[in-house]
Amino acid sequence: TGNTKNIINIESNGGTYNPNKSIKKKDTKKPTVKGVKNNKTYKKSVKFKVSDKSGIKKVTLNKKKIKVSKAKKGYTVKKNGKYTLKVWDKAGNVRTVKFKIKK
Repeated sequence: TGNTKNIINIESNGGTYNPNKSIKKKDTKKPTVKGVKNNKTYKKSVKFKVSDKSGIKKVTLNKKKIKVSKAKKGYTVKKNGKYTLKVWDKAGNVRTVKFKIKK
């Protein structure tokens, strides 16, 4: 009674694996952007939102920083022009969306 055993497997490469320890998977999924699509031209203002399970680290529109909190709630682009939206998550993944507004 009271005996507890931990099983640790020794792998062929000499490393160890403990089945009792949770293993986190690396986040390889790019952030999600809603409201604008890549290579699309819009005839009116657009509002986009960004999200990611690991968290958003940085957002830029035409190389200018946008506050992450604003981009998560919804950021509106009103002026005609060509835009490049880049979104980085905390795991280092990047999503790039290029779009135009031509009213």
